[in-house]
Amino acid sequence: MFKIEDDAHDESFREFETREEAVRELHNLATLPWDQLPNLAPCTNWRNCGRRYELVEFEVDGTFHRELRRTLSLRYLPKDRSGPNISNRLPYN
Repeated sequence: MFKIEDDAHDESFREFETREEAVRELHNLATLPWDQLPNLAPCTNWRNCGRRYELVEFEVDGTFHRELRRTLSLRYLPKDRSGPNISNRLPYN
């Protein structure tokens, strides 16, 4: 199982059965403006905060979830007007 999380804001997004589905969603998030939902940071300092999305892989055994891997995958920095910085570790599927 895979999740997209913004650890800085303690937010977890949808769960995905496959890595490919999660990567597609990360690429979709990268096409959306940083200052609009869902990329708009929930904090009061959102204009300066941004987002740091991580792709988290879990091993699921019944109700137990064990984190296997966490990778910084997409970063939005509001002061960097060049747009989102998507990790080169993610394939374009």
